[in-house]
Amino acid sequence: MEVINANGKCFTKTELISANNTAIEEERNRKLNEDYLESLPENYLYPIALALDEHDRGEIRVQIIFDDKGTTGFLDMSKKRYNLLPVAEMCNDGTVRLKRNPNERLTLEEYQTKYLVNYKSVKIGGEIIHLPAEEEKKVPKVFISYSWSSEYHKNWVLDLATRLRVNSGVEVILDVWATNYGHDRFAFMENSIREADKVLIICDADYCQKANQRKGGVGTETTIITPHVYQNTEQSKFIPIALVKNSDGSYLLPDFLNSKFALGMMESENFEKQYNSLERAVWEEPLLVAPVIGKKPKFK
Repeated sequence: MEVINANGKCFTKTELISANNTAIEEERNRKLNEDYLESLPENYLYPIALALDEHDRGEIRVQIIFDDKGTTGFLDMSKKRYNLLPVAEMCNDGTVRLKRNPNERLTLEEYQTKYLVNYKSVKIGGEIIHLPAEEEKKVPKVFISYSWSSEYHKNWVLDLATRLRVNSGVEVILDVWATNYGHDRFAFMENSIREADKVLIICDADYCQKANQRKGGVGTETTIITPHVYQNTEQSKFIPIALVKNSDGSYLLPDFLNSKFALGMMESENFEKQYNSLERAVWEEPLLVAPVIGKKPKFK
């Protein structure tokens, strides 16, 4: 077994799956998990970290980098298939070229975005290229719409907003923090709703009544929010939080939100579970994710 120069060779996802299927059919020693390969992003390039020439078997064993955590796997293939893999190389003008498609020129950033798993560095044409680290996920900005129903309710909303900021890393827009005497409250409401990634609508009985009757600040916010709720294609922007139940056990919501899924947060014994659900909704990190679709059965 001899270490050979990988020379910037890499796989696309399609080539990786094809090579693995062939390795399975040919009963080679090193193969990769099929479900794992199916779960990989489509538009990345997967570089070869190590290539070994197994002269006695007439094949090449490669170690492939899959992600920025350094996850790797080994795959055996024929020398012919290995030689046909694309090679990424640096050009004098600072762009990256795939030898299999010599007319395509990309900047390093474009190369990383289009082809490469966000690895800290990669060897391209014998040169180590250090790539910028992946940016952290954008901090979500949340506006809270609520009624000043009572001091208790105002403090409940304040505690929720504080916890979201301090414990959950969310940028919360709350009127008592963001406004002062002389500010235009209507401009504040409009700008906040427009700029927010999520709008939490705290639905107690007072809010629902004022929203339905278009009274006070709640009425104004309802007038602003309603068109967005019905027109906005990203329905997950508006999250109704119910604090009261109707006699039939359904959540009490204002009329313009009656058709929406709401998060109930009125049960103190389940508050932590409810808060976790809210946290996940704001960060768009669902607890349950659909599994990877399997392969088509082999019909006779």
